[in-house]
Amino acid sequence: ARSPLATMQRTIRPLTLASSRATAAAAVVSKRSAARKASTPLRISARSFGATRTNSSSADGGSSFDSQRTKILSASLEKVHEFGWTDDAIAAGVVALNLPPSTIGLVTGGPSELVAFFMDQCNARLEQELKERFIPSWQEQRTPIPERIHQTIWFRLEMVGPYIRSGRWQDGMALGAMPPNNTLTTAG
Repeated sequence: ARSPLATMQRTIRPLTLASSRATAAAAVVSKRSAARKASTPLRISARSFGATRTNSSSADGGSSFDSQRTKILSASLEKVHEFGWTDDAIAAGVVALNLPPSTIGLVTGGPSELVAFFMDQCNARLEQELKERFIPSWQEQRTPIPERIHQTIWFRLEMVGPYIRSGRWQDGMALGAMPPNNTLTTAG
């Protein structure tokens, strides 16, 4: 069985003369925009995924790069059980969404961005559940602080349960703990 990334690479047709000129022009534009962006540090967090920066030249009149990246990363999380925290999982997410192979480039951080996205999602979900479900219940029942801490930690650990059961969580932890990835996975 071929990996999704290998399948994508195999299905890309050789460049024709016309498309190679277009590719060369795109590379020049890309280098110029990269030079402009080089002075701006990139920080990925839950806030980044909800940003409102849009591509004004898109076909649907306002599709967000961040929205596309969020969709790709969400679909990729479902593939982690099969492919691990890898580029193959991200490629499988792109394939599952029936997006063009080039959209894999929206996930610039690769597997470490996938881990950071998962951590941000879990932390956002925990915060929401605390506000909507846990805190009102604790106040009503006058739950002691140690029990509140226990319930909070248990709820957060349950989020990683599927990845532990599939044997993939330790890889995600290792990837997220490596510098410079640790600044992404622990920010928030």
